[in-house]
Amino acid sequence: MGRAVAAAGLAVTLVWGLAGCAGSVDRADVASSISAELGKQGMVAQDVICPEDLKAEVGKSVRCTLQVDGVATAAVATVTSLQGDQAHYDIETDKPVVGKAALQKQVADQLGQAGVTTGPVTCPSGLKAETGATVRCGFDADGQPVDAVAKVTSVEGTDVTFDISTEARPIAKALLEQKVGQQVGQQAGIAIESTQCTGDLPPTVGATVGCTVAAQDETLNLDVAVTAVNGGQVDYSLRPKT
Repeated sequence: MGRAVAAAGLAVTLVWGLAGCAGSVDRADVASSISAELGKQGMVAQDVICPEDLKAEVGKSVRCTLQVDGVATAAVATVTSLQGDQAHYDIETDKPVVGKAALQKQVADQLGQAGVTTGPVTCPSGLKAETGATVRCGFDADGQPVDAVAKVTSVEGTDVTFDISTEARPIAKALLEQKVGQQVGQQAGIAIESTQCTGDLPPTVGATVGCTVAAQDETLNLDVAVTAVNGGQVDYSLRPKT
């Protein structure tokens, strides 16, 4: 599945007062203006570092490094004109970025259209607008954690197309014990005292984990077997241990 999404970046012209006798825009002011402009697009700029002041000469520039929603990039500020004690300068980022919030929404929307039911999608960062760039996001499906990998397939200007694939994770031992206990209790109509499983359940069809369920004076020894993996969700069946 794939969809073109507009990535955010900077291509703005700013006006700033000059500092000092020689005339320059202080590096801190350049960094602050970059952060402010990205903030207007709903993105968080961190660790903005400009190595030097921006000299008040037309054509002079300074290259600043930064993190945009967790994605490393850079922005170049270039003086375009001078008017009295003010410098007009352009700021352009090297690569646009699909912001973290926009990425999470798009992942949830695309998975929903594919029939995958998700809880809230969380991504560790935004997505760099560069073919082949990837971000591994995550969501819960029926309590099971699932990975959703977004991979950029093409970039045209600020339009970024990326595919999303789901990858199942093992069902953790504690979660498996909880689910197996609940399922047995509901099916048998009894109170479950404890459930112990031998380990995590791998997301591989045919994989099996043993679980022991204690209920009142009865103990059930079960095999939990994976029957299918759909949309990153692991389906399994319970059967008496042979």
